[in-house]
Amino acid sequence: MIAAAFPVDPRLPELATACDPAAMTALLRRRLRPRGGATIEGCVLEELRHRADRRTVLRYRVAVRGARRPHWWLTGLLYGGRAAPGRAAEVAEELRAAAPAPGEIAWEQPFESVTLVPELAMVVQAYPFDRRLPALARLSAGPTPDLSALLCARAGLPDAPVGSWTSELVRYRPQRCAVLRWTVGDGPRASRFYVKLHAKDADLRAARDLPARAGGFAVAQPLLEVPDRRLVAFAESPGTPFDQVVLGGAGVCAAARVVGRALAELHRDTAVPERRFTAADERADIAQACALVRWGRPDLDLLVRRIEARVERALCDVPPAFVHGDLKPDHVLLHDGRPALIDLDTRAAADPVLDTGKLLARLFGLGLERPAAGPAARAAARALADAYFAAAPRESRSRLEPHYAGALLKLGASLLRRQAQRWPALAAALVAEADRATVGLAGPPAAPSAAPVLATTEGAL
Repeated sequence: MIAAAFPVDPRLPELATACDPAAMTALLRRRLRPRGGATIEGCVLEELRHRADRRTVLRYRVAVRGARRPHWWLTGLLYGGRAAPGRAAEVAEELRAAAPAPGEIAWEQPFESVTLVPELAMVVQAYPFDRRLPALARLSAGPTPDLSALLCARAGLPDAPVGSWTSELVRYRPQRCAVLRWTVGDGPRASRFYVKLHAKDADLRAARDLPARAGGFAVAQPLLEVPDRRLVAFAESPGTPFDQVVLGGAGVCAAARVVGRALAELHRDTAVPERRFTAADERADIAQACALVRWGRPDLDLLVRRIEARVERALCDVPPAFVHGDLKPDHVLLHDGRPALIDLDTRAAADPVLDTGKLLARLFGLGLERPAAGPAARAAARALADAYFAAAPRESRSRLEPHYAGALLKLGASLLRRQAQRWPALAAALVAEADRATVGLAGPPAAPSAAPVLATTEGAL
């Protein structure tokens, strides 16, 4: 990123307007053709994936009056580089040809599936149409009759008519993936399924061949896979997400110790996957995150560069272990004192401390985003780190700081991408914690310690 400050980038001048909610509301009102009397009342930028030399993807949450639902999702596509002149108009035509007819879309859309905004040379897709997730338009409101019958049969439930299902969008990353929660029945007899739609066959394959257990964790198994729709479905796993335990405040340290011991067992005893994630891969990921943080907070440029240099020098390849690869507190479920793992699509063979550093960084971030939960998050991090390093090889403790700092920087970039509330202040606090954690990496290695690297001061913002 070479821009002076977010959201300015001289290589893509349209970006500043695309990130301005008021300007985008006016443009969308002018260019989108509403159906059934729908009216746009406002919009919020929820996700930004910026590649000025290729394609920038922006996801908007639009407030709509006079539609079946009070809000809707729109995806804006901006094109840069040599292909920019005329590319948006070409893509708009391609997408219109690929868009389903209105009767083939599960939700009654308040807008046309594809619109061109010529003022920005932006293509706009209206949810649930997504060219790279072609099954989403048909499945966003719930299963088709064949999928309903298959899910009920696999789950041991009586066959249910399609009209008895409800559907909620849990996560949507345009052109990458969508997660839907399908529910049949109501009250205590309700059965829920999590359905993930992938944009790539490789991502779908990653959901296969999961171990029944991974160290101390049970692993949620796929209930149904439909390759031609790039769909994999899981029955709802029992348990409370670890982040919800922390936010609740009761039994936090006991739960964290369970997670820490299970994580050490995962890294010690689980067969190593084929996919390899090296120290060079981690350096590349951190470099990308640092560039994004510097763009969002140019006043932190020198500090971020200093931290990045420390982390790069400290990262090294070690004998790999099974790692989750994207371990967050909400990927760990606790049920009657027993832990389980979900969302193992990113599993790989890597330095095991990669998982530990990311989990501790996420706990730190949880305390920042939810200040009332700060003491519980810090207590959870200390208990988890103590339990983990008590059961892990002693030399692994010396590798925590660079992985923890790298995870903090990646979290800062993630906050900018998803336009989290107060992201500039949160990113600054994460950078400050990464600086504190890596001070010892600038000189002689710090003495090994069982204490976690999480800061204990309150009021970081």
